[in-house]
Order: sequence, then structure tokens, then C-alpha cells
Amino acid sequence: MKLLEPVEHQIVYKDPFSYCAHPHLVGLQDGSWVMVFNRAPRRSFLLHPPHDPHYYNVVIHSADEGKTWSEPSVVPDYDWYGVECAGLTPLSDGRLMLNQWRFRWLPIDQARQHTKVEDLLFPEAWIGQLKLDPELSPVAPYPEDIAKRITWARANGSAFVHFSMDGGKTWGDT
Repeated sequence: MKLLEPVEHQIVYKDPFSYCAHPHLVGLQDGSWVMVFNRAPRRSFLLHPPHDPHYYNVVIHSADEGKTWSEPSVVPDYDWYGVECAGLTPLSDGRLMLNQWRFRWLPIDQARQHTKVEDLLFPEAWIGQLKLDPELSPVAPYPEDIAKRITWARANGSAFVHFSMDGGKTWGDT
């Protein structure tokens, strides 16, 4: 039986005003690392990406195998909010591909007036399950009035891929 070497853990990014989750890391041909993760404003209760339009995907870079990291940068730009967890794929031609699902979101009152209400997911359809889900159960219980605090409805969206020619620093084609 082979003993494993001790593992060092470190915090890569921490912001007391943000909730960050679901990292995905890739190595590039030049030896640098790129990590993408979700980030949203911190609330008194926990919502994950499929339930919150305030999520962005952000990337950070390391040129020294994770010893130091850049500040997060929203990808591909600030118009891409309300997204699911992203994935990165380095391509053989040197480009970096980011894939993400983006939902459509409507303010709750506007959504209730929508002509195709059946295409929308309202908070009352998922809040009950959220409170019971052991994977999503927060450190603090959900507030009794959580349904009043969710002021949006979600509609279906689409999958998108974006391409970077400079290791994820800027994004061109979508």
C-alpha cells in the first residue's frame, strides 16, 4: 500500500460580498492555468445558478502553477448574466473555448403577464424542493418569506460557446 503525499490546500479567491461556486480548471499549452467559476452577490440565503439571474461566470489566471492568481474577470462580457456553471476546453489550434448555458429571465410581475406562462419557471415551483435538498441546504435556514424575495422567473435558454485567442483574457467569437 502506497501512502499519499500530504496535500496543501489554499484559498484561490475569496470575496466577503460574493458567493462563488463550481470551479473548473484547465492547463494551457504555455503552462499557464485558467479557472472559471460562478460568482453572484452574497445574500442571507443560498441560491445556485439555475435559480438566480445574478450569476456571472468569471475567469482567473495563474502563470506559476497556482501559487498566485489574477483578479476575476467576467466572461465573455457583462451582458452574459444568469448563466449556469461553465466549462473550459483548450483546443489544439491554441484557442480556448468556454461553454455555458444561459437562461432567459423576467421580472416576476412581467412574467405573470407573459402570454406563454407555461414556458416560465416561477419561484413557487422550486422553492419547496430547494428547502429540502440536502446538497443545497444552506448553513442558515431559508427565510419564511423567501418566495417574496425572489423577484424573477426563469425561462428556457440556450447553450453557447465562446472562443479566446489569448488564453481567456479576451473573448471574441460566440
